[in-house]
Amino acid sequence: MLALAVNYKAPRPWREKVASFASALERAFGPRLEAVVALPDPEDRLYDSNVLVVLSGPVTLEDHSRVVGVTPEGVSPLVTSADDRATLEAFLLYRREVRGWGAELASFASALERAFGPRLEAVVALPDPEDRLYDSNVLVVLSGPVTLEDHSRVVGVTPEGVSPLVTSADDRATLEAFLLAGGRELRRFRGARGRARADGGAG
Repeated sequence: MLALAVNYKAPRPWREKVASFASALERAFGPRLEAVVALPDPEDRLYDSNVLVVLSGPVTLEDHSRVVGVTPEGVSPLVTSADDRATLEAFLLYRREVRGWGAELASFASALERAFGPRLEAVVALPDPEDRLYDSNVLVVLSGPVTLEDHSRVVGVTPEGVSPLVTSADDRATLEAFLLAGGRELRRFRGARGRARADGGAG
């Protein structure tokens, strides 16, 4: 049975276009079509696409061609197999980033990198500045024990609207909690890359 996922808050023309696209896909693939998942807005993009098409069995070049043949203007489909749970979950959990939030976070991450250098391992931001996890909307991950001085330095570069939680790289549970809440890791920093090379060399 086909599963069609379209955000009910999406614009009506987009919902109707996705529904029509899903019907065309169902005619083309029959029971092989397992799911069609659309992002909330046609301008949204995930993996350079705004609609995910999930098929049972291996996905072939012919499958891609058949999808392209029924794709309407404004739809950018990504075709994957039902075994690709990670991509399906990414589309289902997608939340649009609030305008301006990304630029503010990039500036904050740069300030943190200047303040902590290679000790800064990750900065993970929730999708919306109004979101909260552990009363925070951004997780700052540092190598080594986190001190009161570290907290003060973070506060010193924190812009309005950002509520940071500072933790150590050993605190995997908090990092995973932020990622599962839709948090986006802004980028890998020098400390994380260095540690990865050292871990790889140890084997």
